[in-house]
Amino acid sequence: MSVSSTTTKVSYAGNGSTTTFAYTFKIFADADLEVIIRSSTGVETTQSLTTHYTVTGAGTDAGGNVVFVSAPASGETVVIRRTLTLTQGTDYVENDPFPAESHENALDRLTFIAQGLQEELDRTLKYPVTDATLNSELTSSLVRANKYLGFDSTGAVVLDTTVGNWRGAWATSTAYVLNDVVSEAGSSYICIEAHTSGGTFAGDSAKWNTVAAKGDTGATGATGATGATGATGATGATGPTGATGPQGDPGEISGTPTTSVDNSIARWDGTGGNAIDDTAAWTIDDSDVMTAGGNLVMADYTIQRVNLKDYGE
Repeated sequence: MSVSSTTTKVSYAGNGSTTTFAYTFKIFADADLEVIIRSSTGVETTQSLTTHYTVTGAGTDAGGNVVFVSAPASGETVVIRRTLTLTQGTDYVENDPFPAESHENALDRLTFIAQGLQEELDRTLKYPVTDATLNSELTSSLVRANKYLGFDSTGAVVLDTTVGNWRGAWATSTAYVLNDVVSEAGSSYICIEAHTSGGTFAGDSAKWNTVAAKGDTGATGATGATGATGATGATGATGPTGATGPQGDPGEISGTPTTSVDNSIARWDGTGGNAIDDTAAWTIDDSDVMTAGGNLVMADYTIQRVNLKDYGE
């Protein structure tokens, strides 16, 4: 056959029920296929012939099917790839008739091997055709351990141990060089072109690329539990007693006796005009009956209490 197709692999999405998946290219034997299942998290597992699947259509130009023992789950990806051993099994015997079919299969096999190599090359990192010759050979594993790949000023691959040169907060009128890293407004940036900064920072531009952008403000967290009540503070010392203030005004009238006789008549005591005393012997009861307890003196006259019975009354 002629080889007019460059297809060397196909992929499908599993759904938990489909077990048969077609491949559309020629293989010479069942073992010429590599079958891989990639999980929804990106984990890849190479399947084993007869244990996980069987193959139909080997040797036919149109291809055939891969039939799984168990259907790949929903979210899984099925990849079927042609991969041949790098051997040549055609033997030309001297003076025998030319084996046209064997010769054509050998040419097909070489073409399939070349296509498989090209498929792998297509998945590799390569320098552009227009780039000058650059050294891409890595150092030994001992030298490159704990380092990462980078590129120098010529674009050649180099090994480094730092992501960039931290310069702190971006500032005006400052000379920055390649791989300097600064912070600005909560984000970080790496310098991709040496320059002296102006008056305004330009984020992603010809001079800076974002390393880490500032995230959105998070939601307010729940109110925390009320803390325990603190211990009562010690009582302060009692202050000194203040000085005694001046004696207040005694007022207009004040009583001098500590006790008094009920219904006795009040009288002035002394000449101060603000002290009273009672006349225990002279009283006026609640019925306005006055009881004399001694002589009543009026001006130049003296009224003396008498017992009218003494006068025969």
